[in-house]
Amino acid sequence: MKQRISSKRPKPEEKVIEEEEACLDTHAITGKDQGKIATLAYALYEQRGREDGHHLDDWLEAEQRIVSRGEGRGF
Repeated sequence: MKQRISSKRPKPEEKVIEEEEACLDTHAITGKDQGKIATLAYALYEQRGREDGHHLDDWLEAEQRIVSRGEGRGF
């Protein structure tokens, strides 16, 4: 007996949602964590002598430090 195999392809918007969900971290940053990150990012900015143009670098560095210390949600 032959089985029918569905050849239904996901709609483009469904594919985008699936890809976004696949990228979600199970240890998502909470509002409280964002406050910690913002405080640390500002401290990094001050340590650099308040040099503009590095806000994303400061944020990502602060985020990495918070998460690696286990201070983020889920740790």
